[in-house]
Amino acid sequence: MTDALGLHRRTPAELKAVIDAARAGQPFLEYRDGDEAQLLVPLGPERDRISIGRLPGCELPLAWDTEVSRAHALLEQAGGAWTIEDRGSSNGTLVNAVRVARPQVLRDGDVIRIGRTQFVFHAGAGDDDPRRTTPALDRVTPNPTDSQRKVLVELCRPALERGGAAASNREIAETLFVSVETVKTHIRALFDAFEVGDVPQYHKRTELVRRALETGLVSVHDIER
Repeated sequence: MTDALGLHRRTPAELKAVIDAARAGQPFLEYRDGDEAQLLVPLGPERDRISIGRLPGCELPLAWDTEVSRAHALLEQAGGAWTIEDRGSSNGTLVNAVRVARPQVLRDGDVIRIGRTQFVFHAGAGDDDPRRTTPALDRVTPNPTDSQRKVLVELCRPALERGGAAASNREIAETLFVSVETVKTHIRALFDAFEVGDVPQYHKRTELVRRALETGLVSVHDIER
């Protein structure tokens, strides 16, 4: 099983590699392979199509991941933007926990899930570039309490298990055997910790899930325990 993001356990050298790559100005993918090694895949101007799948001929082969289809997804550059498209895979391609139904433009910090493997798309712009839509990589990662993290895991569970929407407060309360008001209190604290205050109210829970996955604070391992 691969915790492909593992962002919460980057070594100093790995973190430096990601920051240096981002500041170089070119987009790239970050993920971990079957041996848990961090890999950075440059998406420079010389590469405008990258196929992803279990076939050896894919530009980005994921042979170790048994839930990846032979020809699973396609990354393509068009008009200065990168898109990802599912190629009729068995298990689908998810971006920020939402199943991709058509080619989707990627933005900085998007979390892509293909099989059991997760990637982070980095736009590669400098910290002050307007293309950056997520906090700089060298900023402090939120540090929720144990109770808040349990709520966060349950919030993300539907997305990790089946690509569904964020769990409701009542669903979380019933799973954790706490009151709905307790869940609401933790959710509000998590909104503050993950700095989603400026996000429209109807989108805050989805954005919280996205950022929890992007930081690596929640991964597929959490729902298998």
